[in-house]
Amino acid sequence: MITDAVGLVAFEAVIGCYCLIWGVGSKRIYDQARLTRPVVLRLMSVSRLEAPAAAALVGGVAYLSGGIAAILLAATLFGTDWGALLAIPEQLLPLTIAGLIAELSATALLTNLAVRSLFSAHVEAGSEVARIPWLRATLRSPVPLVVMGIIASATVEEILFRGVLLTILLRRFGTNPGTAIGVSAAAFTIQQVCQVSNRHQAAIIGLTCVAIAVVGGLLVVLTGSVVAGTMCHASSVIFYVRGARRR
Repeated sequence: MITDAVGLVAFEAVIGCYCLIWGVGSKRIYDQARLTRPVVLRLMSVSRLEAPAAAALVGGVAYLSGGIAAILLAATLFGTDWGALLAIPEQLLPLTIAGLIAELSATALLTNLAVRSLFSAHVEAGSEVARIPWLRATLRSPVPLVVMGIIASATVEEILFRGVLLTILLRRFGTNPGTAIGVSAAAFTIQQVCQVSNRHQAAIIGLTCVAIAVVGGLLVVLTGSVVAGTMCHASSVIFYVRGARRR
């Protein structure tokens, strides 16, 4: 029993450290363009992408690589039932619609409460979100590239946080569903908050991540699959990015 508890704490600590490193590293790529300038210039020379879009693509690939590496490592060490995790659940459309409504509603409620209680009158939530480094770069990219990037990121994040990590907590360590969802949500939120530039952005993104993580986690617990959660996640982000592009 003690051994299992120690193993669980160690596992959670490793998750937290990896998410910190992944998040900080991803932000660094966008903040310090010189790190990726040779790759960006090479990409521009072999494609029709302009500098902002090429930089966003390079940053996105680096970000996805961090997530894929974590998925492969965790799946190798603990094993993963890919058939169940990627199965299309019954009632996929109703589950996705219900999940998307829940995510958008919870995000709107939480961010509105944050704006009213934490922000000064001159802070506008939508403008703050649009200044987040990775999103600012994304908004300067062609629409097809934006959509593909969002879908790819949502897929990797759901497989890692709500798929592999959540199922390890549930099946390997016997964590109860509520705690497992909370731990995976905390890891996801930490990783995302590390990529913002100020406390206002941190509050907005952090609360949005909580909504996405809780809904996605519940869908995985109910269905055993990440498909519905991934569709909700991607649709939710596309909805908000679409709004940010108008600003």
